[in-house]
Amino acid sequence: MASFAVITPEDVLESLMNDGTIDSLRLKIINQLKANEELKKTTIKMAEQSKVLNTPGAEKQTKRELFDALRQELEIESRILEWPSRIATHNRRRRRMKKG
Repeated sequence: MASFAVITPEDVLESLMNDGTIDSLRLKIINQLKANEELKKTTIKMAEQSKVLNTPGAEKQTKRELFDALRQELEIESRILEWPSRIATHNRRRRRMKKG
């Protein structure tokens, strides 16, 4: 009987980082950002309005700390922006149920 090693998500991520896949994806994203003026303007606007980037001492944080804080900030903002849509969807469903 053959035994199989369990491959963890960390193993996969490490492999992608080591073989250059992550760097390649990052470069593609940066090139697309540079080529897309509207995306560039939106990104600049978001960076200028970021609480994380405009917090005193942000320049002393590591790239990883900033990345994690920015990701969390964006996740919170996206959840807040989703609420009106969820409420509208919920209300539409309730109206349909009352009609039917």
